[in-house]
Amino acid sequence: MEIKSLNDLLPNYKSLPALEKWHMSGHLEKGIKGGVRSGKTYALMAEALYLAYCNRPFFHLSLSPSFDNACDTVVVVLEELCVRNKLEYRWIKSNRTFQFWLENDKDNHANILIYGSEMSFKGITAASGDINEPFSIPKKNILVWWERISHPEAARLVRLWGGTAEPDKMQWGWEYWDKEKIENEDSYIATITTYDNVYLTDDYKRRLEEKYDSRMREVYMMGKNINLSADRAYYAFDTERSVVKQNQVQTTKIIIGFDFNVDPMCAIELIIDEDVRTQVDEYVIHSSNTGELCEYIIMRLLQKYNREDITLIITGDASGRALKTASFGRTDYMIIKEAFERAGFSLDLYIPNSNPPVRDRINFTNKLFETGKYLITENCKQSIKDRGLVTWKQGTDGFIIDKSRRDISHLSDAGDYALWASKKVESSEQDYFTIQQMGKAREYL
Repeated sequence: MEIKSLNDLLPNYKSLPALEKWHMSGHLEKGIKGGVRSGKTYALMAEALYLAYCNRPFFHLSLSPSFDNACDTVVVVLEELCVRNKLEYRWIKSNRTFQFWLENDKDNHANILIYGSEMSFKGITAASGDINEPFSIPKKNILVWWERISHPEAARLVRLWGGTAEPDKMQWGWEYWDKEKIENEDSYIATITTYDNVYLTDDYKRRLEEKYDSRMREVYMMGKNINLSADRAYYAFDTERSVVKQNQVQTTKIIIGFDFNVDPMCAIELIIDEDVRTQVDEYVIHSSNTGELCEYIIMRLLQKYNREDITLIITGDASGRALKTASFGRTDYMIIKEAFERAGFSLDLYIPNSNPPVRDRINFTNKLFETGKYLITENCKQSIKDRGLVTWKQGTDGFIIDKSRRDISHLSDAGDYALWASKKVESSEQDYFTIQQMGKAREYL
């Protein structure tokens, strides 16, 4: 039987849809960044079997964080793939060699050397190789492995790796995590999440979600690299206490808080019931403008409420006071006021003269979380994620939020602006705001 492709060798191996292009790639370096149980080890070992077969009789060199780890993961998956695809094999543990062959063709076997990073493999020259969990292995060991994959007669000289980030332990490799996919002349690096593994049940994924907090889910399920040791800005946010079911709204006092970032532009919807604030919705649009965001919010509000039954307060980022050339000299708050009035809403605009100090607003939000006075309904999935991921910027003096990821912090900012305005709604304090009621402004400086 002539083997021309991975599917010829492993006819019963079904690639996950998210990794089909990775398997087809002919690059010299092929990497998979992934969450736990995302299927990366099966994909890695399927590719290892194919490369070892193509390069026989030369070695394929497989490296794991430890030899015990290799025996418990790599060898187990290799054996399972062989059994499922009717390949004969033998695992010679004493020689650290996994051999396999087509039926009745033992003399033409392929060889995979199995090593742990604690072992010396200098002197070995291999035609191809793989690393399981490279970011748990010292870089000096990786470099030795890299040099060993250099056989001049290799049919396919390829270096494979697959791993999950180890944010608190990693000493190297951060550059691999800047982009979801890396593709250049030599390398093809893909990301696969736990959710991409179609063979996992929804119940299993749900139980994994319950095991991790927001930031740990980003690392161990989404395959991202986030510093878990960084100081959480919203330390008092707890999904068990702060997230509640979405119930019918009993109050009619609503605050919409805006963040005027360009991409994404977002807002949140907060209801006030006595001294409890509950965020009941979130609005996010990409590559858009204030007018389009307003239209989206208005459409959603009209689906949920009668205009005449609600008291609507609009607030947000102080940057919305600035005149915008692209909007014919109007401010964001002018655009908002015009849009909501056209839609028939009565509203008060709470326009901040300046944003509250970052430390003050975040301390206020944490106090509300701690006392159960600020809740978020479970449908606000991006806001829930955001509250768990926002951190203080490392290595800075003062109180600066880490804005290195442009998809993080904007919903939290919008929520904080709404919460800060709610403090003014409850009291006579008006020091931060200009209040406009149907276009009539009263200045409080």
